[in-house]
Amino acid sequence: MSPAIKITGALCLTVFFAALGFLPMFERSRVQIIVSNASGAELKDVQIQLSGVTSSVEQLRPWAVFAARVCPTTESHVVIAFTDSAMGRHQTNLDVYLEPRFYHGTISAAITSNNVIRWTNSIRIGFY
Repeated sequence: MSPAIKITGALCLTVFFAALGFLPMFERSRVQIIVSNASGAELKDVQIQLSGVTSSVEQLRPWAVFAARVCPTTESHVVIAFTDSAMGRHQTNLDVYLEPRFYHGTISAAITSNNVIRWTNSIRIGFY
């Protein structure tokens, strides 16, 4: 094999692996947020809010689940808001911080009978 072919092959491999190294810089955060209605009553206007992103469902029947996959557009906290059966509006700021890149996983929240949101966080940070 000629030296020119070896050099060309080595150069191509170097460029290829350098490009692979830059790919994670463009990876967007993808987080799934699951809200379940454990209140025993129908909920209305259930919203998952982040800076620049809102996902909602008009009604959430008892024991039903609403899930949304979100991609934050800026640094953000997660807020869940809903209207209960007595038409009272409730809003809870979950103690979760997200950024536009490198955040992955699931947040699960359950709205209980006393309109309290119990939640768990399994968010991971890193290149995936």
